[in-house]
Parts: sequence; structure tokens; C-alpha cells
Amino acid sequence: IKLKNIEFLTKRYIEIAKFYNKNLTNKIRKPLIRKEYRDVYHNYVIQVPSKIRNRLQKDLLTNGVDTKIHYPIPLHLQECSKNLGYKKGDFPVSEKLATSMISLPIYPFLEKEEIEYIAYKFNVLIDKYL
Repeated sequence: IKLKNIEFLTKRYIEIAKFYNKNLTNKIRKPLIRKEYRDVYHNYVIQVPSKIRNRLQKDLLTNGVDTKIHYPIPLHLQECSKNLGYKKGDFPVSEKLATSMISLPIYPFLEKEEIEYIAYKFNVLIDKYL
């Protein structure tokens, strides 16, 4: 059913990601929007300092902005990978990302006012913490 609307949905994800990239503070790491590719951004994942992530997430939720942490445990540290023999420290970049990533709300039917509100609240809180 969604395939009939795939172009609309894809364009909408890209529009929202572009809005976030333009309007969110540069105090955080945002996803790259690459001109030579058509990235869809079904998740809009940003990086914030690990020391503020949980507090930021809680304060955003208090303000009506629900965020997610999609990959809180790096694959090499998950139970399903235990037999591979990896330990903490073997993939430091993955481990750092697991403690600093937050996914902001992104779905095609977000209203303009909702997207603006999310960006505004996020920027206000980041300015408070950093």
C-alpha cells in the first residue's frame, strides 16, 4: 500500500532532514546530506555529548518531544555476538556512538509547526547544557 506513495514519503523524509540540518544548532553532529546520493533519513540520528544525552532526552520528553536511542548497545557487545569473542574497547567508535546518538522525530506526516517546535526546543535545551 505504501509503495503507491513512496515518492511522496521519500521526498517528505528528505525535506524534514534538510529542515533539521538547517535549523538545528551546529553545537551537535548532524547527518550529512550528500548531494550525489538520495538518502531517505527514515531515522534522523544526531550526536550529542554523552554526558548530557540522558538529561537532554528526558527534558525533551517533558516538553513533548519523544526521542529514541535506536542502537544503545554496539553489535559486538550484544549477547547474540558473544561467540565472536569481542570485548569492550575493541570497537571504540561504535561504543562512543552508542552513548551519544539520539534519533529525533521524523516521519512524513509531521506538520511544519511540529518540526519547528522540535528544532526550537532542542536548540533551547542544548544552549542550556553546552
